[in-house]
Amino acid sequence: MDCPKCGLDNEGVIRVCVDCGWVFGAPYQCPFGKEYELALRSVRFGARVFDTILSSVPLWLILTAGWETASLVVSFCFTIPYFYFADGFRGQSLGKRFFRIIVIDSISGEPCGFGMSFARNFLLHLTVIDCVFALFSKANQRLGDRCAGTVVVKRTWDGVKAPLKSGENVALG
Repeated sequence: MDCPKCGLDNEGVIRVCVDCGWVFGAPYQCPFGKEYELALRSVRFGARVFDTILSSVPLWLILTAGWETASLVVSFCFTIPYFYFADGFRGQSLGKRFFRIIVIDSISGEPCGFGMSFARNFLLHLTVIDCVFALFSKANQRLGDRCAGTVVVKRTWDGVKAPLKSGENVALG
């Protein structure tokens, strides 16, 4: 894993850079000063698997019942829109909500909207290239995240209201 501070390629699964002492999973700092803890790649992957299963279940149930025509309706009305726009609901799909991570604008720190959600998820069709970008990015950003200007961080608050408003502090936990 490349250290975001010194750039050293640390081999194996480690939590601290052997050269400079950077703690992996350390805060991501937005340009205007707020700090957020980056979501681990494994947690992001878990959220994606959760969302894929969740969005596929209705389609699978209809196909196993033998209703091929209804499966097209479900695909266009639920599965495809969920895949592209789920992160637009306060920056969280159901999988991200379950895994306590959130997609934020990398400049303002505000939760991802529907436009950013579409931009970042449309590029998932380039799966291999997208994953390579995530592996070599200092902020764990996929190609879609870079194009949309988003970053995925740990959600650190309790309750329903998202506190990522300009001027509010988010406590890291």
